[in-house]
Amino acid sequence: MKSTVKKLLLYIPTAALGLWCMSLQSRILVSGFDSKGLLITGNPELKLLWGVTVVFLLTALGLTRTLGGNGTYEENFSRCVLSGIVTIGAGCVMAFSGLNGLVPGAYLNGGLAIAAGVCMGVCGVCRLFGKKPLFVFDFAIGLYYACNLLSSYSGWNSDPQVQEYAFRLLAGVAAMLFSLHRARCAGGFQDRKKLVFAGFAGIFLSFVAIPGSGSMGFFLASGLWCAGAMCDLRYLEVPEKISGEDGEEPKQ
Repeated sequence: MKSTVKKLLLYIPTAALGLWCMSLQSRILVSGFDSKGLLITGNPELKLLWGVTVVFLLTALGLTRTLGGNGTYEENFSRCVLSGIVTIGAGCVMAFSGLNGLVPGAYLNGGLAIAAGVCMGVCGVCRLFGKKPLFVFDFAIGLYYACNLLSSYSGWNSDPQVQEYAFRLLAGVAAMLFSLHRARCAGGFQDRKKLVFAGFAGIFLSFVAIPGSGSMGFFLASGLWCAGAMCDLRYLEVPEKISGEDGEEPKQ
């Protein structure tokens, strides 16, 4: 099965489940509060949302066990027009969200978002032509997500309702790890299992993080980035080892 077809077959249920959980999160944030303005901890929808999230993440973790080997960068990120277009789209959305964020007191955050969008666009163009980008582009994107998490911490820290920001935190962490693992791949240190797990977690969690975030563009761009910049999912054979006079060498 071609890698693009396999990814689409996995992306569709991931996106569908993410959209359903997004609607569930919306209902919780609209009507799941008590008379004091605090979330009802025994809310069945709240328990269902976290139950589905845990099951999804465990399933994604289990599916990564079927990936074989790490291979070279070219084996993991072969030329793909669809992946390139989606990744460029993620960069455009991220840059546009940064432009909207260029307001007094937030110029730095907006500027960093624009820079991250440009880096995503460069990675997308490289995927279109089957070229390997410099690892600094993916690393810069991961660094941006780390800075965004740090800048958001002060606001989250003053919020007594963890449910209101928990998925935003998880989505940001997943996108950051995905970007840093892509940087490792570009630097020759592939870890396909962790990359793919972080990617699918990022797609799912980005949907759920949208309600109440006020940053739809940011999380939409994150979901598109994790989907478009994903490595190929075809099975890679692990070379067998044989003992030679000078040590172990791959069997030809």
